[in-house]
Formats: sequence, C-alpha cells, structure tokens
Amino acid sequence: MNTVTIETGTLIGAKTAHGHVFYSIPYAAPPVGDLRFAPPAPPMAWEGVRDATRPQTRPWMTDPKPGAPVWQEFYADPDYLLPFDEDSLYVHVWTPADTPDEKRPVAVWIHGGAFAKGYGTEVETDGDGFASRGVILVSVEYRMAAFGFLCHPWLSAEQGGRSGNYGLMDQAAALRWVKKNIAAFGGDPDKVTIIGQSAGGVSVRALCASPQTEGLFRGAVMQSGGFKPIMGLRTLTEGESIGKTFTDFLGVRSLEELRAMPAALLTEKTDAFYAAHAVDSLTFRPVEDGWFLTEQPDEQLSAGRARNLSYLFGSNRDDFWAEALMDGRAAYARGLLDQGTPAYVYQFDRVLPTDRGGVYEGAFHSGEIWYVFETLGRCFRPFEAADHELSRRMADAWCAFVKTGSPDPDGELGWNPYRTPEDLYTFDVIRD
Repeated sequence: MNTVTIETGTLIGAKTAHGHVFYSIPYAAPPVGDLRFAPPAPPMAWEGVRDATRPQTRPWMTDPKPGAPVWQEFYADPDYLLPFDEDSLYVHVWTPADTPDEKRPVAVWIHGGAFAKGYGTEVETDGDGFASRGVILVSVEYRMAAFGFLCHPWLSAEQGGRSGNYGLMDQAAALRWVKKNIAAFGGDPDKVTIIGQSAGGVSVRALCASPQTEGLFRGAVMQSGGFKPIMGLRTLTEGESIGKTFTDFLGVRSLEELRAMPAALLTEKTDAFYAAHAVDSLTFRPVEDGWFLTEQPDEQLSAGRARNLSYLFGSNRDDFWAEALMDGRAAYARGLLDQGTPAYVYQFDRVLPTDRGGVYEGAFHSGEIWYVFETLGRCFRPFEAADHELSRRMADAWCAFVKTGSPDPDGELGWNPYRTPEDLYTFDVIRD
C-alpha cells in the first residue's frame, strides 16, 4: 500500500521493513501570515500525487550546541537535521497495513523538548518497530516556543479573550486528522492511543484534560511528563504578562509587525529574550486559557473528573527531578484509582552504556526513547544483546497497551495496575 488517498489528495510513500511510511502529510494549513499565533486552520488540498517518501522540514527551533550532551545524543547525525520552516504542521505515518480495511490500532507520538525543541522524525524516532507488531504509528509536528505558546493582549483581543496553546491546538488538530483519515492507511479511528515524553507527556496530560478532545483517543501514555512536578499550567493573565514583556523586548508595536518578523529572526530574538531575562525555554508553555484548558489537570483529578481512559506512565531512575517525579507518578495513579480508573506505572532503570565522555550518564531523561522505538542501532552507544532484549520487551509492552489497554494482557510480565508501590514495574536489562 504505497499509495493512499485521503480527503486532501493522494500520497505516495516509501517501503519499510514492515510496511510503508508516509512523511510530511499536512494536517493543517501553513501557520504563516495571519495564521501565525492563531489556531490551526484546515489543511489545503493538492493536485496530483504528493511525494511522501521522505520528511521535508521541521518546525523552527534552536538546535543544541555541538558537543553538548543532548546534541551528542539526538542531534549529531546530519542526516536527520531537516530544514526549518513554519510550513511544518505535518504528520508522519508508519503503517503495516496492506489494505485500507484492516482496522489496525493506532499510536500517536508527541515528542518532547521543553516546548522549545524537538521534532517528529528525530534520529531516535521510527515507527517501523510499532508496525512490526501490527500497530500504526503517527508522529506529530507542532509549533513550539513563542510560535506555539505566546500569549498576549493583542492576540486575546483578536481571539475572543484567549490566546496561547497553539501548539496544543495543533496536536488536537492532528488527532482530528487521524480520526478522519487514518482508515485510509488501514487504521481504526476508534482505537487511538496518544504517547508523549517530557513536554510531550505534559501535552498528553493536557489533551486528556481538554474539553476540546473528547472522543479522539482511548488511551494515554506519559513518559517522564504529565504528572508533578512537570505539569502545572500558568494562568492566561500570567502568560499575557510574559508576552507583553516579550514584545517590548522585541521592540514591535503591533500584531501585524510581530507576524511580519522573519521566523529565523524571531527564533534568534527568543533565545536572546531567555538570556536577557534569565529564564528558560519553558517560559512559553501551556496556559489555563478558559477554552482549550479550563482547569488545572490536578484539580480535575482531585475532583474525580479525570477522563476515563487507559493510562500508562512512568519516569526514569536518574530523570530530571527524579524523586519528585517518582512521588508525582504515584500520586497520579492513586488519584485515578480513587475515581475507579486504574493505571499502569513503570520505572526505567537501565544505565545506558557509553565509551565516551561528555555525554548523558545513567538512566537519564529521554534515554528510554531509544528502547521504546527499537532504534538502538542508530545510537553511538555500545549497546549489548541485553539492551536489544530490553528494547524488545518495552516495545512489546507499549504496543500491547495500544492494542488492549494493558501492557501485559497475558500476565507474562506480572505487571498489574498500580495500587501499592509493589505494583511499580521496573525496566532494566536481564543478565544470565
């Protein structure tokens, strides 16, 4: 099935080991001109056959500096560093299906990166491992930093008293695209699970809490994000105040002038703003805007109003804020259980091997992604056979969850829904 026709046109994809991949499919109109700092608009149709055999662009971001640990881990391979473009509201689809009527379960991946960097075709991200297990993977590009999360009184006046959260709205638009179009790729629009890591995990939690996403997915996976301390939302007023300080720093005097600023310059100026005000990239992040997010997710949970979905979440032993994350994931699981919604909770303990200096060490934040996507072969690290077996077990569990709502449907792992600390499932290598 290397050719697929969806509502906006026909695509040709590329063969993979376990199916086909279709890259850079527009799920929304390019967010340029008057659509910069605005909710996503419907995608535009094209004529002829669109080449989807390779990824085209990635959203605007600042790449990590060469030599930094995150650069060495995820950004050092030039084959994966695509050109920047605001026209990047795309999804990438890996499918094992041979025909459109197979109704395969669907996983939707939302990358992390502190809402400021990252993209859907990074070196560690590949959907063919999911496809080998009969699962379609959809990876989502979305707007980040100021492009995706700027609040400002100018924007609120234009948009009915609210602004910001454009990156989350992009993700929701991608989910609506999946609902409408995934059947053409052999998928089941009623069997969708969303998966995110770090800021992607926060995004998943926000999507679970939003009244704008009802009926778009049935399961949620949060890796090192989505529970305290990586969660809380700013108020719209706080976001607008930051936005006003930002535009004052830029020296722009109108929304028209702000939208006319070249994307490269806006990215450069955003980095300068972080430095000048001694703030980090999380300065631009989701807000409680009264429409997409109407309350804090933890308040929703404590009131027993969390969405009744299948949940799987956890963190890594040497994660950012490791102990706080451990407490947060347990509290989240207990809150869900109090309202009758069980959750599966894990901890990733593998100390990733290395034979070079200046790199991340331990069971570090994001290290588990190599394993979930079975992309160890793309990494510089000297992985062992035991690492590949751990990767297989994690990919099996994630795909089983997408299919059934349980990472251990046959009970072979002994992984039970979380009730007590004994129910925490640990991932590490197994040695003979």
